[in-house]
Amino acid sequence: MKPAQKIFFVSAYDATFIRQDIKILSTHFQFKKALFPQARKDPLYLIYTFFVILRGVLATDITYAAFADLRAYIAVFWCRLLRKKSVILVGGYESAALPEINYGGLLKRGQARRFKYVLKHADEVITYSEFSKTEVVSFFPPRKISVIPLGIEVTDLPPKTKKNYIVTIGDATDSKWKLKGLEIFALASISQPGMKFIIIGNYSEEIKKLLLTVNSSIEFTGYIPVKEVEDILSKTKIYCQLSLRESFGLSVLEAMKHGAIPVVTQKGSLPEVVDDVGFFTEYDNIESTVNAIEKALIKGAPAKVRKRAIEHFDIKFREQKLVKLIESL
Repeated sequence: MKPAQKIFFVSAYDATFIRQDIKILSTHFQFKKALFPQARKDPLYLIYTFFVILRGVLATDITYAAFADLRAYIAVFWCRLLRKKSVILVGGYESAALPEINYGGLLKRGQARRFKYVLKHADEVITYSEFSKTEVVSFFPPRKISVIPLGIEVTDLPPKTKKNYIVTIGDATDSKWKLKGLEIFALASISQPGMKFIIIGNYSEEIKKLLLTVNSSIEFTGYIPVKEVEDILSKTKIYCQLSLRESFGLSVLEAMKHGAIPVVTQKGSLPEVVDDVGFFTEYDNIESTVNAIEKALIKGAPAKVRKRAIEHFDIKFREQKLVKLIESL
C-alpha cells in the first residue's frame, strides 16, 4: 500500500530525467501533477498558473517542483502560506552566472530574487551533483540540501559494432553553442579525417552554416527521438562534452552506458560523472581537445566506462534516495 503522502509535481520542462522522477514518485506515492510545457509570461496565463498550483498544493501534502523557476516560486509561496511541505529540484541554470556567454539565472535580478526566496523557504532542496550543491550554497544556503545524482535505466544491451563516430549532444543555437563548446568540437574534427563527427540536437541554420564552414563533413541530426539517439550512441567510439559548465551531464552518462569513451572538460560536475574512465580537456582549447581525443582512441576502455555508469548511476539509486527523502518529510 502506498504511503500516506500525497505528492504534487510541478514543472514546465520535458526531459528524460523529468519523466524518470514522475515515474518514481507516481509509483511510490499518491500522485498529482501540473505540467506547463508552453509556459507563457502574459498576465492571464500567470493567473492561471497561480491558481492551478494553489489547487494542487491544497489537494496534497508535499509539492515537488522541477526546477527553481517561477512555478517553484509560486509553489513555495503557497506551501509556506498553507503550511505544506515543499521540495525543489535545482537544475543548474538557476545558480549560474556566465556573463561572457549571457547565460544563467543569476544574471537577471528578478530571477535571482525568486531563486533566493525558494532556497530560503523550501523544506528541501535537491541538486544533481556536489558541484551544483556548492554553487547553490555559495549563493544562499538553504535550510536543507541533498545531492541525488541522475540515473540511467540499466538493461542488457546487445553488442553492436562500433563505428568511427565521435559524437556530442548539444543545441547548435545562439544561446547554447558556446556553452556546449561546439566550435571546438568542429575544429577538432579537422584533425580526425577518418572519423565521423556528429552533433545531436536542435540547431539554427545560422550556427549550422558557421560550423560547416569549419568542416563541411560534420553531421547535424537535429532533434531526434530518444531511441534514435540511443542507436547512435551504441555505435559511438568517442563521446565529447566540451562544455563551459554542466550541472550534471546525463548525455555523457547515457553514452558511457554504451561504452563510448568520454572526452570532457573539467567544468561543473563532469569530473564527478566521468572520474578516471574518461579523458579531460581544457574548455575552448583546441590543442588540448585534439590530444584528449587521440588518447581516448588509443587508451580508452569501453568495458570500464560502461561498468562505472552501471555501478554508480543505476536509476534505482536515485529512486531509493528520492523516496527516502520524501518519506522523511
